[in-house]
Amino acid sequence: MYADPSLYQYTVTVALSRGERRRPQTPRRVRRITDRARWLVILSACSHAGLINVLTEARNRFPAVPLHAVIGGFHLSEATVEKIIPETVRDLARFDPRWIVPSHCTGWRAVTALVNAFGEARVVPNAVGKKLVF
Repeated sequence: MYADPSLYQYTVTVALSRGERRRPQTPRRVRRITDRARWLVILSACSHAGLINVLTEARNRFPAVPLHAVIGGFHLSEATVEKIIPETVRDLARFDPRWIVPSHCTGWRAVTALVNAFGEARVVPNAVGKKLVF
């Protein structure tokens, strides 16, 4: 079972058609710019709310915008949450992200499971100083 998403706020970054970048917007302003959005890039510092909950919220807010990348800590490295790695990997597939970029608190077991499920071409482990260009 994933953490209760109502306990956390979500930040959704919208990638615009010409590579424009915008700071996080209030929901009303985000709705306006999604009319021009080409794809979503989800940035997560550490998904305490559960990665799948964050992605579900993004899908609910922007149902017509495909998920291009999910980047950040997926909070799967502690013994209490490692048991949901298979479920998380399975559920991530339904969002079909082009890029999966796990960071710090994802943990090596989860990164290994992600690479096994999605392949090295889609899973790009993140590190300090890494530059991502989409």
